[in-house]
Amino acid sequence: MMNLRHWKKVPFPRTPRWADYDYSRPGAYYVTIATAGRLTTLGRSKEGRIDLTRIGEIVDGSWLDLAKRFETVELDSYVVMPDHFHGIIHLNPTVPIRRKPSGQSPSRPTLMAVIGAFKSLSTIEVNRSQSTPGQKLWQRSFYERVVRNDRELDKFRGYIMNNPAALALQRSGYR
Repeated sequence: MMNLRHWKKVPFPRTPRWADYDYSRPGAYYVTIATAGRLTTLGRSKEGRIDLTRIGEIVDGSWLDLAKRFETVELDSYVVMPDHFHGIIHLNPTVPIRRKPSGQSPSRPTLMAVIGAFKSLSTIEVNRSQSTPGQKLWQRSFYERVVRNDRELDKFRGYIMNNPAALALQRSGYR
């Protein structure tokens, strides 16, 4: 077991992202985003499903709006949980992209830009609806995983689909 004095000296990585990976690259990405303070503001677990609060409904709608906002984004399985969100997002290589102004080369949004937009837009809409300007909805960062193959994609889809029922089992004392 590591003692605490040693633990404080171990540098904490600033980001879990791959240093040399191009996160605008076409492919599938699994993401998990936690609410600020892990507060259960998005929904309530009930009989193996999640009943969304008004805030959770806004988050759900903000996620779905990403495909309209970014033409190279395709959404896959996702679930809004009481204190976090899981989703699979595809950055699509087959969708034509618009050129930037002044003849600059075209660009694709990075995963970070897409998730940043989601977090920002959902927070703004929640704060507007709740009359809580400047209130944080999300933790600063998020977890991501580059989905490497179809087997892994199926695994993440299954995890997302089963997450509400797993939470109900966990809360009932079964594991």
